[in-house]
Amino acid sequence: MEDIVVTDTPKGVGIDLSFATATIDDLTLAQNGHGGVSLWGSTATVTDAVMTGGWTAGIRLGASSTLHVASSSISGFAYGILSRHSTTTGEGLTLSGVLSAVQAEMDSSVLIHDSTITGRVGVTTNLEPYAPDLVDMTGNYWGHPDGPTLPDDTETKGSTVPDGVLVDPYLSEPPLPSPEVPTAHEGEGE
Repeated sequence: MEDIVVTDTPKGVGIDLSFATATIDDLTLAQNGHGGVSLWGSTATVTDAVMTGGWTAGIRLGASSTLHVASSSISGFAYGILSRHSTTTGEGLTLSGVLSAVQAEMDSSVLIHDSTITGRVGVTTNLEPYAPDLVDMTGNYWGHPDGPTLPDDTETKGSTVPDGVLVDPYLSEPPLPSPEVPTAHEGEGE
């Protein structure tokens, strides 16, 4: 699926996949009440997506779903990515203007690198017995050159993260965006 635009579904989800496999490219989701992309027992790759505004999550995963998300922006939701019993990998993301950039719970694994994470809370996790297996958020920019705010920090820096989330090493400035690759013969013959 590519070049998808879904907007203004006040009681719906932009894209809802159940027990499916999908590659989604060049996606725009805006003001969809219950969120952007919902995966249930599904596998998806999402690239070049812009997701804004909704009640719950930009991307919500459950029931052993697997997601790879790249070069995408998620803002204006309660959660950027909400992962339950699932696996999420990503890079080149901008997660901003959300209550929590990533909510990992119930045996989830989350690995996100080379991304910008700003807002009130960077990462939240559920405590035992439903703690995530792994939350690796190394190599990200947290909205401050001195990295995220950790539980023992006496000074507020970037977005906050709880114990158990890997954040070091972190970036002291936002990662450079991926350069646009011109198509063959662009600008010739005009």
